Formats: sequence, structure tokens, C-alpha cells
Amino acid sequence: MYIIKKAILDSEKQKVKAFLETKGLKYENDITETYYIDGVIATVSLANNIIKCLAVDDTYANENLASQLIDYVIKEMQARGIYHLLVYTKAEYEAVFNSMNFKTIVKTDKVSFMEFGDPDINDAIVKIKNQVQNQFQADLSLLDIGAVVANCNPITDGHLSLIEMASKLHDVVILFLVEEDNSMFTFQERLTLAYLATKPLCNVIVVPSTNYIVSKLTFPGYFLKSLEEKEMQYSKVDAMIFKKHFMPMLNINKRYIGTETKDYMCAYNRVLKEVLQEKVVEVERYKKDETTISASLVRKLIEEGKISEAVEYVPIATKAIFQMIARSKR
Repeated sequence: MYIIKKAILDSEKQKVKAFLETKGLKYENDITETYYIDGVIATVSLANNIIKCLAVDDTYANENLASQLIDYVIKEMQARGIYHLLVYTKAEYEAVFNSMNFKTIVKTDKVSFMEFGDPDINDAIVKIKNQVQNQFQADLSLLDIGAVVANCNPITDGHLSLIEMASKLHDVVILFLVEEDNSMFTFQERLTLAYLATKPLCNVIVVPSTNYIVSKLTFPGYFLKSLEEKEMQYSKVDAMIFKKHFMPMLNINKRYIGTETKDYMCAYNRVLKEVLQEKVVEVERYKKDETTISASLVRKLIEEGKISEAVEYVPIATKAIFQMIARSKR
């Protein structure tokens, strides 16, 4: 009978790190707790509700230790009132998690993204579906729907131009606003600005992206060997989730994206086009007086205290808020 222990001491964590290295795995900085068996012949970690760093010594491969560890962390989380778990794992370990009632959301040649418990991805999308149907009082299956996914940090004339174009081509446009709070403007601030900017467009609705779209917090790369590989797999998973789950459940016919200049975003767009194919439309970035409008430009001007210049590149509703902020700081 093997005893599962929680790694509390630094010496215990160092042993786990050393063991993971022998398995080609990295102990990531966001790990919140770690468990191991007998001097580290097997281990698993959690980053809040995300399972990661599952590894078993090859000598004990037939001892069912992986299942014991997974079962243990499930019960630990449920005792705390947490009933939903996520895991990104090597594709060859998918069967182990399936046997523990994890459902595969999507998988690539190297990564399986899976979840356990409730609420799940279907619940998240149904919530959005109900929100859209309630606003437009229509069955989504009868509508031609377009989509834009954006951080809008903050929303700019470039974002608005893309959304306006899509709104002219579809009955309804869903703007998925990235929910992850990792920006100059908080999610609630970005949501307010996006809502005010798109309010004149009667067929546009702004909804949270959920944790399933553009959420790097739920994509640990602990078993991917390079940053380039991690970014590629992340992009594939993100695009496949949108195609397999969001597009059919919300009857989305097209996703609109703007051209990019940064290498990692250009790579992301290439993957989107490979996965979504004719369902994605790439549009040239909006320019004003030969200046390409981007949120990064607006943020740079704000950081430099050039509010009067920043407001030249944002929608009318955003201008008023920026000017109010500028006046309050005088």
C-alpha cells in the first residue's frame, strides 16, 4: 500500500523537481500544491484547479499509481467544494484520465486538453447561447452569425472597424472579450468600454470569452520543450476548441481577425487559418493618417502621458472616458 504525501518542505519539492527533470518535465512557478509517493516514485501537482506534472517512475508503471494520484487530488478538491478540474497532458496519457471520468475537450498530436466535473465547457457555451438568444429574441440556428475574439486593451478604432464590417455581413456578431485579467485595463473596464463603443451597432453583443478561449492560465507547457512549441500547441488547442465547440453550438459561420505584426500573433493567425480554413476572414489593420491603429499604440501613448494623442485612435465613448481621466489628474 503506497502512501500519498503532500510536499511541504523545500527539500521535498526539490526531490520532486529533480524527479520531474528525469521525465523531461518542468516544475512550473504557478504550482499551488504538490503530492508524491514514497521518496518520489510518482508525483502530481495542482495550479489551483489545473492538474499538471503527473509522472510515474517507469519501474512502477504497472502499479496504477497515476490513477491513485488523480483520484486523490479529485477527492482533495471536492472536499474544498471544487468540482471542476482541468488538465493538459501528453496525448499518450489521455486514456489514464479518461478512465478517471475526464472528458477530452480537444487533442492535438502532442496535447490532450481534458476536464472533469461541473460546470463544463458545454455549460459555459449554453450560458452564452442563452444570453445571445435573450438579447435578440431569436433562435440562433436561424441566424447568420459572425464572431470576433479580442482583448480590447483598450478597444480602439481598429477593433471597432473590424466589428462594424462584420456587423454589415451577418445577422448577429458576437464579440468574445478575453476574460483573463492580464492587461493594463481590467476585464470589467474593457467590458464597459467595448459595450459602450459597440452599443450603436444593434446586432452586436459583447460576451466574456470564458476560460476556454485565449486563456494561457489554463495552458501549462510543463512537458513541451521550447517556447515555440508551447506557443504552437497553445494556438492549435485554442483554434480547435473554437471550431469544435463554440462554432457549432452558437451557429457561428465566420470568425474575423485583423492582420498582425508581432511574430507570435502572426503565428497564431496562421494556425487559426489552418484550423478554421474558410471559416476565418483576415482583414487588413485599420489605418488613420497612415498610422496603423492598435491597442499597443494606445497603451504606449497612455503610459507616456499623451492622453490627447491616445484619444485620436479610440471610439467616441472611449474618448470621453479618457478625457475625463486626464482632467481628473490635472
